[in-house]
Amino acid sequence: MVQAANARDETAAEAEQLFQAGQELYREGSVASLRAAIEKFEAVIPLYQAANNRFGEALARTAAGRAHDSLGFNSEALSHYEPALEIWQFLAQQASGEDLSTIQTWQATTLNNIGGVYSALGEKQQALAYYEQALPLLEAVGDRGGEATTLNNIGWVYDALGEMQQALAYFEQALPILEAVGDRSGEAVTLNNAARVKRALRILCKPN
Repeated sequence: MVQAANARDETAAEAEQLFQAGQELYREGSVASLRAAIEKFEAVIPLYQAANNRFGEALARTAAGRAHDSLGFNSEALSHYEPALEIWQFLAQQASGEDLSTIQTWQATTLNNIGGVYSALGEKQQALAYYEQALPLLEAVGDRGGEATTLNNIGWVYDALGEMQQALAYFEQALPILEAVGDRSGEAVTLNNAARVKRALRILCKPN
């Protein structure tokens, strides 16, 4: 039993080292470092699976998906994001208190990431469905910055779909939140988006 415990400890330590190495490579941001980060994250997944560490597996899959996403590898990103989301959803059903808030935050992050991939693929309705699932989770955990980002994401999708009134409504919902959290750059971008949509609406409403 002692040997088994030692082996588990060694596996856990190896998994943590691989994951942290992947994080450092991801932060470097170059193509080469992102590819190397993917190798680390994908190597750590079976270690977490062997240890039945569902939280660790979901983290590693989310990180691997994000690295693939950064390289524009959409299908590969989804191949990690989607099983990660299933794990986050499973863990959320078992958790409570602070643990639940942490898991819901990661769940919302993964939903937003999947929405971003579908948006990049031109599948706007799919993107919208994922963004709309993320929004109440972020509201529940009180992540105001994440909430504003998601409102903006939804606004962008409606903008791309040509539904300008809906786009404007979401941009305008995001603005006071961005102001409240002190995100000046986000506020400026959103003001610009709202102004652009308003101009488009005025042009559309002009009589011929």
